[in-house]
Amino acid sequence: MARIYVEFDKLTEIGNALKEVSIKTNDIRFVLHDTVTKLDWDMKCSSSIELIAGEIENKLDSYTYWLRGYQQFVDGANMEYQKLEDFFDKRAESFSSHT
Repeated sequence: MARIYVEFDKLTEIGNALKEVSIKTNDIRFVLHDTVTKLDWDMKCSSSIELIAGEIENKLDSYTYWLRGYQQFVDGANMEYQKLEDFFDKRAESFSSHT
């Protein structure tokens, strides 16, 4: 039976990287929001900064959402592959003990 080799350390590394990027993306969104709220009223109105910043915040929110989704997928795949690995290891042990 063919077997897929999974690099568990690499999957964990990818999941951690996705988590880190999503956290940093969310941090950028918070800093942008905080910066815009601290601008004076004249600056906000005259240059449409509030509108543009809102659009950027929405995009950053969307990126954070998708990054978290990818992270959950990678973490779930890692967990399922680990279960399969454990299953095949136990099966091999069982088989070798009977021979």
